[in-house]
Amino acid sequence: MFKPEFSYTHTIVKNLMDIEGAKEVIKNSPILPIWESRLQKDALIRQAHHTTRIEGTQLTIEQVRDLIDDKPVVARKRDIQEVRNYLKVAAFIDEVYADPDMELDLRTIRHIHYLILDGIEGGYEPGEFRKIQNYVVDNKTKEVIYTPPPASEVPILMLELVDWLRSNEASELSPLLKAGIAHYQLVTIHPFLDGNGRTARALANLILYHSGYDIKKLFSLEEHYDMNPADYYEALQSVRATGILTTWLEYFTVGIAAEMQKIKELVLTHSRDRALRDKIGQIALSERQLTILTYVEKHGRITNRELQQLADLSHTSAHKELLTLVQNGLLNKKGEGRGTYYVRVDDF
Repeated sequence: MFKPEFSYTHTIVKNLMDIEGAKEVIKNSPILPIWESRLQKDALIRQAHHTTRIEGTQLTIEQVRDLIDDKPVVARKRDIQEVRNYLKVAAFIDEVYADPDMELDLRTIRHIHYLILDGIEGGYEPGEFRKIQNYVVDNKTKEVIYTPPPASEVPILMLELVDWLRSNEASELSPLLKAGIAHYQLVTIHPFLDGNGRTARALANLILYHSGYDIKKLFSLEEHYDMNPADYYEALQSVRATGILTTWLEYFTVGIAAEMQKIKELVLTHSRDRALRDKIGQIALSERQLTILTYVEKHGRITNRELQQLADLSHTSAHKELLTLVQNGLLNKKGEGRGTYYVRVDDF
């Protein structure tokens, strides 16, 4: 029987409170659908980039963006396939998370794994539990740093995990802790030959989304792991030494709290002025013009030269874009000649 052990430390409690506070702000700060869509796309790009880069893919974030936009990308075939597979996983989570009858069962977990490794060469048996022993190896030293349970124990261990996820004990926990525990336990069982980390991270996202923490689909916890992978693996290893999940849950909730704070600031930036939102909503704007307005929101002003660099435009093209926004009443022109700059209109 799987029974996770941990303590509610000051760090965990503070993180949970910070997350709930940020969640309420985000929930009650409406933003324009077109901006929300762009932010969601950026979050998806970050998710796909970082969750695969942790595992060794070498695509840049711009190449991931190009893949999502169906543009050609020159890179290793496996790297491209792994990112495309993650996009399928994200689409699957999007499809099922809002269903109140969704089951967190073995079939769901195996399907996520199938999507992650579908079409990847190497005989990894997508969606199938491993039948042989596997090992976690340090990428640099190539030393074995963790030996998962024997293959013969995997089915019962996974069944125990799923039973716990559907138990009263789990339902009484914060979904944030439930997701963190599921993430840790799946990685610890290491039920598949490959793709265990990606499956665990996707499972955690599914649990969070299903429990009301989709947060407008704007967050990328994967970025937190990838920015400091040594901390990620160290937090996982800390539990294996003691069997106590406290350190891991501190790390896990710190990551969510940091990401939520970032999202809160983004959302507040884009919803700060209702009059501005209403006015923009009445005007058909191009992606480039929205980029200009977002830049002005962030920096307070923009010049022709800054726009040339931002959007790779000529002086004339940049001037036309800025003039259009002035004519639509969204920007004001200040100064003359080389001292000219543009600011948002404050008196709607």
